[in-house]
Amino acid sequence: STGGSSTGGSSTGGSSTGSSGGSTAQFTAIIGRYKAVFNGEYGVAVLSSAMAKGATVPDALLELGLQPDANAKSLLMGLTLLGISAKPSGSYHGVSLQAVDLGSLSALAGGVTGGAVTPTTGKGASVAYLAVLGNDAVVGTSMSAIRKSIDAYSGTALSLSKSSNFAKTVGKLPQGRFLTTYFNV
Repeated sequence: STGGSSTGGSSTGGSSTGSSGGSTAQFTAIIGRYKAVFNGEYGVAVLSSAMAKGATVPDALLELGLQPDANAKSLLMGLTLLGISAKPSGSYHGVSLQAVDLGSLSALAGGVTGGAVTPTTGKGASVAYLAVLGNDAVVGTSMSAIRKSIDAYSGTALSLSKSSNFAKTVGKLPQGRFLTTYFNV
């Protein structure tokens, strides 16, 4: 999981977690509308501030906690009912991947992206990649980002939750905090 919580938890992994300003309230409200699927916890991880060639956004991940009885199939059914287009995009280390049309997602989100995601259709449409890891849905801005998340989840790559610097820093913070933001520079 990439950590963070809209309901009072703390970060548990990823390169940086948290969100800012008015977007937090808007995002929390959107997740709250879909409590049948999501449990209210979410996290954001920016894996690199450098943009890959041809990319319009840096490699980033969004983690959404799922209800205990939710799984990949129920999540995909819910996305379809909400009008969000998701198509199979292969698998990585046995984890099924879905390509999600960001145009349909940003339209549903009511502009939470602040124009950062422009809905497009057809060739060149903006997509993100979705995987379900344990009890979390993880959305990556690129195939590379989602693969890094799967590697960290499966233990084939280091995760922030295994970092002694992260543990030492977060260990000094109050337990009842609403949000944790951590930058690993």
